[in-house]
Amino acid sequence: MKKLIYKFLLLLCIINSCNNSKNMIYHYYDGSGNQFKIETQSLEYIPIEPIESSSGIYSGGEPYKIEITAEQFNQIQNLFEKAFKSKKEHSKERAKLTGMLSIEKNSEKKICILLPNSESKKNIELFLRQLKEK
Repeated sequence: MKKLIYKFLLLLCIINSCNNSKNMIYHYYDGSGNQFKIETQSLEYIPIEPIESSSGIYSGGEPYKIEITAEQFNQIQNLFEKAFKSKKEHSKERAKLTGMLSIEKNSEKKICILLPNSESKKNIELFLRQLKEK
């Protein structure tokens, strides 16, 4: 009987863990303000339009939405968590060329701004670009 209860509790933990990931939405805004919206199975690129840019001319290009694997989603989670923990790479203000991360879980939102030349910013942008090319 104890084994059955243990298996049931383990199954509940796994289901709960999956549900928590489904409620998570990651956003990354690059130095120009282009947005990457990451959910458990998709990556959506939402570029800024010229009217939204500081120059009035810059366009972030064409929007797209691609499917991502659970492994790719986990890699994004890891990159975001590492960036949040690396306080020396953070900026107090959202200035031009900084990167901004946000993690939404249910109604809670966590935000962090990365310095223009930070390793975390470079790694996140490189990984997001590579996902589109795959």
